[in-house]
Amino acid sequence: MTSFYTGNRGGMSMLGAFQAQVTNNSGGEGTVPAVTNDNIHTFDSCGWYNNSNYRYTPQVKGHYLFHLSGQFGGGMDGSSIEQSFAFRLNGSSVGQLAYGISTNYGNYDFVQLSLMLLCNGTTDYVTAYFSSNRSTNMYATTRWSGYLIHPVA
Repeated sequence: MTSFYTGNRGGMSMLGAFQAQVTNNSGGEGTVPAVTNDNIHTFDSCGWYNNSNYRYTPQVKGHYLFHLSGQFGGGMDGSSIEQSFAFRLNGSSVGQLAYGISTNYGNYDFVQLSLMLLCNGTTDYVTAYFSSNRSTNMYATTRWSGYLIHPVA
């Protein structure tokens, strides 16, 4: 797909769009182990997502919107939990949601985080990051995505 862009007006596009789904359900701390494939639910329109290191490296300078939707469970029932979710630009946290719950009797947790980032279109890369004080599972419904909102000259 191509971007709709004329003059100084931006527009929604699918340029650089991807959605990566978790393939490894173990959760504690680290980069979210999500990959893309060619089915209807996960995709990589421009090939900018790396399935080996779970990095998204945009190739057009501009503002990108990223979204992380997580479903976590196991090892949390009746326990206090502290978790954080973040996007990292070039390895450094740029947007984070951190929280604690004194008791989680449902034994599961849902969270969503969105963030807009300016990427240089050459060397910048983005990863999604998860941390929990409990050894929990990341369900297959956990995924993250992104796409170009507005290119910058």
